[in-house]
Amino acid sequence: MAISDLFKGGVSGFFNKEVEKKEEPKYFEKPLKKQIIKVENIQGGVEAYYFWILNFLRNPSALDYEVDKTSDVYTATETSTYFGNVEQRKAIQQDRVSQFLATIGKMIKDLFQIVRELRILDEKLTYYTESKKEGEPGESADIALKGAWIDLVEGGSKNPASVYGLATQVGFTTLPDLFFKITVKKREDLAKVMESMEQEGFNRKIREVLERKLFQYYVWKEKTEIELSTRKNFMLKYLRQHYHSIQLYMRWIKPYLKNVKKLQMAEITGPDLVTAFETSQIELELVAIKKKYLIETKLGYVTKDFKKTYPCLKINFQYVTIPQMLYQTEGQRGAVHSGRTIITIEGYTITKEELDGYKKKKDDDDVELLESLNVAMKAMDEEIKKYLKEAGEKFKEDIEKQENQEQEKILSGIGSMFGGVFSGLKETLGSLIPKSEKQEVEVDEEEEKMVAENIAKAHAFILYEAFKKVNGMITY
Repeated sequence: MAISDLFKGGVSGFFNKEVEKKEEPKYFEKPLKKQIIKVENIQGGVEAYYFWILNFLRNPSALDYEVDKTSDVYTATETSTYFGNVEQRKAIQQDRVSQFLATIGKMIKDLFQIVRELRILDEKLTYYTESKKEGEPGESADIALKGAWIDLVEGGSKNPASVYGLATQVGFTTLPDLFFKITVKKREDLAKVMESMEQEGFNRKIREVLERKLFQYYVWKEKTEIELSTRKNFMLKYLRQHYHSIQLYMRWIKPYLKNVKKLQMAEITGPDLVTAFETSQIELELVAIKKKYLIETKLGYVTKDFKKTYPCLKINFQYVTIPQMLYQTEGQRGAVHSGRTIITIEGYTITKEELDGYKKKKDDDDVELLESLNVAMKAMDEEIKKYLKEAGEKFKEDIEKQENQEQEKILSGIGSMFGGVFSGLKETLGSLIPKSEKQEVEVDEEEEKMVAENIAKAHAFILYEAFKKVNGMITY
């Protein structure tokens, strides 16, 4: 489109230009067959109609369809007893959800503190690990630990008896240099170092103080490393326990979240709902598809699968009822709905892609609601997983990877042992087995679509007639 075309008709023409929108796919527009049933029964319940149609669709001896419920919404007038009963139940579920959410939030906050402490422990243990190495990396780590020991244990230069404090006295000026320079891997090697210093002519007093300080330092280093390692092991196990507790609470909260979602009444308005009356309105929708059909051959009837296009029945229930709160046999109060029922039966043909798209469109946002609970933990997902693996936790991807590696190892071993036998057997039997020239029969899509259309129209009418006969209505 040229720029000049946008301004045809002046500025108003530009702003009134329709914006091109991508059309969303439409489903169930033109039914092949449509039947409507209206039942008015103030004295009897309406639930039986729904379950009779559901069982008739599923029954292999009847229509033999696979059925999905794609819509289930309801509402009730605000002054009705049924509304109060539902809202009371919803409030109980909401209170339980809020308690679980508060607990999960606190536990996730504590989880971050555990990970932070593990990170600090890792940092401290790095000095101990590096100090055991030979050469410059080991000496640098040992110097860092000696500095930490002087500051934390001896109190630095403020303590007159520390390494830095003694350096201010006459005769001990070289003590800090010697303390940081001498590095041994074991405490037992200190005696050899002191002997070599005696041979080099160092003062006996400075040798005694230096040996005492180094001995204290290496004892501290050995004990604190054990303490930090024990602390880390404990924190790793505690992290794993804490993580499983969060997962447990999340599993507990999911049913309550779904219950609250289902107990939420829809915003249905219309003249059938009067605030002062005891009325409710319910809308249900079933989508059923048939995956197999019979064809007649010379050998008789053969079952065949639909490959691409399926016969589909969409049944919509609209109830306007008077809910009566009655006591059941267990002593609990429950609603019995009686009133007007409108059942719309429509026959279509549909592909698997269209069916999946329709289900996705009708699906609620429960998945997003549940996934939002993991958002906070995903902020530190990699670090949490790293520590959990150290604690012995095995994730799904790790188990699958290990199983695949073991399977490949077994198969490679078998192949190396029996590869020659199998190859020789294949060459020997290859000439004896005739080559199969069978090819898969290609499905005629047009023929399959025509069969699906005929079945959808026929079954929509059969369901309509069968329902009327069962309920004593006039039939053709």
